Amino acid sequence: MYFKNDLDHPKLSAMDAEGRFYFNVDRYFGNVPGYFQVLEEDWQTLEMDMNSDIPAFGNTTFLDFVVPENLHDFILQKSVQTQIESSYSEAKQDNVLPPPLSASLIKDLPYAYDLDNYTRFNSIEETLVEVVANAWVKTDSGKRVFQVRPENGVPDLNFLPLVFVDGLFIKDHERFMDYSAKKIKSVRFSREKFLVGSTYYQGVLAFETLLGDFKNDYTSPELQQMELSGPAPSKSYYVQKYDGPGPYANARIPDFRNQLLWLPNVDVQKERTLEFYTSDVPGRYAVVLKGFTANGKPVEIITHFRVF
Repeated sequence: MYFKNDLDHPKLSAMDAEGRFYFNVDRYFGNVPGYFQVLEEDWQTLEMDMNSDIPAFGNTTFLDFVVPENLHDFILQKSVQTQIESSYSEAKQDNVLPPPLSASLIKDLPYAYDLDNYTRFNSIEETLVEVVANAWVKTDSGKRVFQVRPENGVPDLNFLPLVFVDGLFIKDHERFMDYSAKKIKSVRFSREKFLVGSTYYQGVLAFETLLGDFKNDYTSPELQQMELSGPAPSKSYYVQKYDGPGPYANARIPDFRNQLLWLPNVDVQKERTLEFYTSDVPGRYAVVLKGFTANGKPVEIITHFRVF
C-alpha cells in the first residue's frame, strides 16, 4: 500500500487463510488517495474489496429530543465552566506535531548512483551495464527482468529483486524496460534478500525519475486506487500541572476541566504510571482504555473514581 504524497514508504501486509489483510495507517498523509497492489503471482484470479462499516439503520425511529426542565441548573453550570475554560485557552493549548521521520525502504538503500554524474545512455539495460555495479538485466522466458547480485555467494537467478519506480512497485519488469533512461535521475539498491509474505526477493532496486511523475503515466491491472480516510495530524495535548517550572504552573488560573487526561497513544506492553491532576469540578469520572489488537479486534476497559 502507498499514499500518493508518500511513495517512499510503502507498507507490506500478508493475507491470512481467508484472504484478509490489515494495514496500520499510523501517520498523517493528508486527503490523498491510496494505492493497493497484489504481489501474488496469481493476482489475476484475485479481487480486492475494502470492508465497509456503514451502519444499516433500516426503519429506525428516532424519538423527539426534549431537555428535561430539571437539568436547567446543571446545563447552565456546565455552560459557565466551558466559557471560563475557553477564556483561558491560550494557556492550555494543544500543539500539532510535525509528521515523524521514519525509515524508508526505498531511500535508505546502501548503494546509490546519481546518473547526472555519469555518461548518459538511452536504455535502462545499457545504463546498468555501463554505470551500475552488481545489477543487470537478463531475459527469462522471452521477457526481460532485473537481477541484483547478493552480498555473499553466487547469484540465484530464480529470485528477482523488488523493483520500484518513484515509489510504485513494478511487478512486470518488462513494462518498464523501454522507459527512457534519460528521464531517470538516480538508481538505488540493496543486495540483501527480502521476504515478503511467502515470497523471497533478491534485493531492492529503486529508480527515481527526474520529474517524479512516473505514477501519472503508469497503469497496471494489479494496481488499484482507493480513497482512504487516514488519521488526523498528531497533537501534543495539554496536560494540567501545578508543580515544576513554567509560566502557568502556579498561576491562579481557573480549572474547570471535565476531561482530566487525554492520551491517544499508550504503550501497554510494559508497566507504566500515569499521573494527572483533578480539576475544580467534583463528580464521578470514568477511566477509559480503548484500543485494538494486532488483528484489529477492539478492546475496551472502563473503571470509575469520584472527585469531591
